[in-house]
Amino acid sequence: MPSAYAQPFDPNRASKRRRAASLALTIAAHLLIFFFLLRLTPYLEPRKPEVRNPVSFQMIPDADNREKPKTQAKAVTKVKQATSGRVAHVATPTPPPPAKNPPPPVDMSLFGDRSLFAASDVGKIHNAPSESEGTGEGSGKDSAAAYGPGAGPGGQRYYNVEWYREPSHAELVHYLPANAPPVGWGEIACRTIENYHVDNCRTVGESPLGSGYARSLREAAWQFLVRPPRVGGRRLVGSWVNIRITWTESGTEIH
Repeated sequence: MPSAYAQPFDPNRASKRRRAASLALTIAAHLLIFFFLLRLTPYLEPRKPEVRNPVSFQMIPDADNREKPKTQAKAVTKVKQATSGRVAHVATPTPPPPAKNPPPPVDMSLFGDRSLFAASDVGKIHNAPSESEGTGEGSGKDSAAAYGPGAGPGGQRYYNVEWYREPSHAELVHYLPANAPPVGWGEIACRTIENYHVDNCRTVGESPLGSGYARSLREAAWQFLVRPPRVGGRRLVGSWVNIRITWTESGTEIH
């Protein structure tokens, strides 16, 4: 006969107990597996740095090297003793190198007409004027007036040119225009300056008109060497002179 205090059987409560026991076993199994996995993992120790003691050493020369300075000193002493009674040898001077072959002469015709170089020959220039002429005093012949008073710039007089050195054909032909006629003349007036040169040249006339003869004379006038006009034996530097040059088929005529 059952006891009056016995409780009746509850299937739900038994099911909960079984589930709790299963969960506890599952957790225990997982913990056990995790423990074994930790035990299987290899342990890696960190590598300790290698400690090296400092090394010290001393360089000791070899026996052969230590004896060399003494040997060299003895050799130098022997050489000095051997040469002390001898006369010093005089070094023979080195001969100079052989001279190079001179360059071939330059063909001056490549730079223009040979007459141009002949005209610039200093040896062909007339001698310097006398002392009386250089100072402006003297008894030379008076210059002839080309035009009366008032014909030149500023009412000055033109004088006929007296050449110190007549210009050459090569000095004049370079300035002619390419289309200049073969025959014609040009006339200019220039003011005399020091050293027998002229300046401030102006056109007086030309023929044929428009041929360019007068303009070519103005451009070539920097080469002209003329004597200043003289009046009463005095050189009138700054006076005006008349220059006329005629071109012909055979050359130039300087007036």
